[in-house]
Amino acid sequence: MHFAHPQEPSSPVTLTQLRDRFRPLLLFAARPDDPALLAQLTLLKNAAPGLKERDVLVLAIPYKDPSPTEASLGAADAQAARRVFHVAPEDFTAILLGKDGGEKFRSAKPVSFETLRHKIDSMPMRRNEMKDGQGRPPND
Repeated sequence: MHFAHPQEPSSPVTLTQLRDRFRPLLLFAARPDDPALLAQLTLLKNAAPGLKERDVLVLAIPYKDPSPTEASLGAADAQAARRVFHVAPEDFTAILLGKDGGEKFRSAKPVSFETLRHKIDSMPMRRNEMKDGQGRPPND
C-alpha cells in the first residue's frame, strides 16, 4: 500500500534519515498479512492527503518479512527499532514519532486518522508549521 510523500526517501531508510523531515508512523506486526496491520493500513488509505500534509511517513515493520508499505526500514534497523521501542515479534503496535525522533503516541490497536490528526495538530512543531503557512488548520 502506497502512502506517497513528495520528498519520500527511497527505501530502505533509517530513522536517523527521517529526523527533522518526517513524522514516522511505525507499524509493527508479526507478518505482512497480520489482521491488525491490514486494518491499520485500511484506516489510513483514504487519509493519504492528510498524512502527507503532516509529513507522516507510514512504515510497516513486519517481523522478518517484507514490508507492505512503499517506504521501509532495512532489516537491521527494523530489528533495532523493535528493541528500542520494546515491541515483541508477535505484537501489533503503532508508534508515532515526532520530527525530533521521540515517541509521541503508541497504540496496541489500529488507530484512526482522526486520532493521529488530533495528536499531531496539538504538537508545538505542527502548530508552528500551521502558523508559518505550511499546513492547514486542524479542522481540514
